[in-house]
Amino acid sequence: MRGVLLLGWITCWTVVCNCHDGRMDSGAFEATTDMDDYVSDLLKEDFLFLGDKDACSKDDDCKNKGSCGEDKKCSCKNGTSGELCEIITGCDELKCTADISECVLDEEEEKGACQCKDESKVYFNGKCVGK
Repeated sequence: MRGVLLLGWITCWTVVCNCHDGRMDSGAFEATTDMDDYVSDLLKEDFLFLGDKDACSKDDDCKNKGSCGEDKKCSCKNGTSGELCEIITGCDELKCTADISECVLDEEEEKGACQCKDESKVYFNGKCVGK
């Protein structure tokens, strides 16, 4: 049997067997609370395990001006984190008004700042006002 196992908690999944006699077959596997026995049984078969994938292939894959390294992982600027540099420090606390603004990285301060979606305005006291 040949199949694919994604590492993590599995509740129910289906695998397609490319059987030796050329036919295709499928079977359902149900979750078990004894993961050691479950994984041990799977290892007796011919399975391909998918683990950690590359985060990026080019700089544009990384958010907030992060850069993609030779190891295919994003190198984040100060004030950002996450696999793709998508988390900006301080955004949760700012509570930018979502319908008129968004939290962006202030590179000079190295933390989040609310920025109006209308670029002709500035964010002040929870409102976007004229410059």
